[in-house]
Amino acid sequence: MSTPKNSKPADKKNGAIPKKETKKGLKLLKKPIPLYIFILIFIPLFSVGFFVYSPHFYSPGSHNELRLLESNANKDVQGSESDTGLVVQKEKMLTPTKNKINSFLEQKNREDAFTSASVYLNDLSTGAQIDINPDELYDPASIMKVPCLIIYLKEVEKNPTLMKRKFLFKPSATNLYSATIKDQTLEKGKTYTVEQLLYYMIVYSDNQAFWLLCDNIDNIKFEELNKELGIPKNMDKIIHPNNSGQNFVATVGSVSRYFSVLYNATYLNKKWSDYAIDLLTHSNYRDGMLKGIDQNVKVAHKFGERIEVGQAEFHEFGIVYLKNHPYLVGIMTRGKQLNPLQNMLSELSRIVFDEMKGK
Repeated sequence: MSTPKNSKPADKKNGAIPKKETKKGLKLLKKPIPLYIFILIFIPLFSVGFFVYSPHFYSPGSHNELRLLESNANKDVQGSESDTGLVVQKEKMLTPTKNKINSFLEQKNREDAFTSASVYLNDLSTGAQIDINPDELYDPASIMKVPCLIIYLKEVEKNPTLMKRKFLFKPSATNLYSATIKDQTLEKGKTYTVEQLLYYMIVYSDNQAFWLLCDNIDNIKFEELNKELGIPKNMDKIIHPNNSGQNFVATVGSVSRYFSVLYNATYLNKKWSDYAIDLLTHSNYRDGMLKGIDQNVKVAHKFGERIEVGQAEFHEFGIVYLKNHPYLVGIMTRGKQLNPLQNMLSELSRIVFDEMKGK
């Protein structure tokens, strides 16, 4: 269609571009671009693109995610150079502590204070750990009340009403172990709820409560728990030659796992892990590990003792909530008499506490 003769040129304000200006603009694009203009435009664009897409560029949130991914990757790559170096570095952090413990044990060995001793220490703030005499087997004794507590609380997770279930206490001679460290115990012919029995078992370390709870749960639960925690099923009657049956025995590192899963809430949920730890902080026994720790520091702990003719065992494990530096310590000992073992354990606890407090 032809344009009328009397029509006016298109106005820029109406959005039309005159023909002459359009051609002029196209001609400009055909002109060569000077090198300095190309450099001035390209370098800033390249820099922005590099920093945006580089893994070194991060916001606070993305950095945390990246660090978490790297951490998980290092855990999955066993034996890698970086992983091995990190383990060695962490071990060096506790080398002075390990040396002091070994020196103390050498001294006590010369004094004939014990026949065997093992120490496990885990710095919960860094993951560094030491394991002295890690392969020695002991009867955990009353420390087995901790896995019993865990098993019951696992059932309570599924059925909270279990806490109020009642059991009648009728003493059984077959369930009596000699216990020199005693507090309160159950009354014959009285009924107790599971909640009360758990309290008696942990706070008072009552054997009667322990056996009553054990009699009302399938023993396979203990094996299932140990299997899930990677604790070997070691049975040995040589440690207790006067006992016709075989006892469950374990290393100091294995027993420590009962406490680790409570601290990390990796077996029970957080609610019941915290419940278990709170019970352990109310333990009435204060003549072992706690004698080596400042009174104002909270400790979730459990002791175990076994005495037979010519042989005694005394152990204690605890999560020590030292401010900004919590740690898990386990000490297992064997000797001729109980009292020297208790005293030795208290001194070891003091060595570890002073070392951790000084970090």
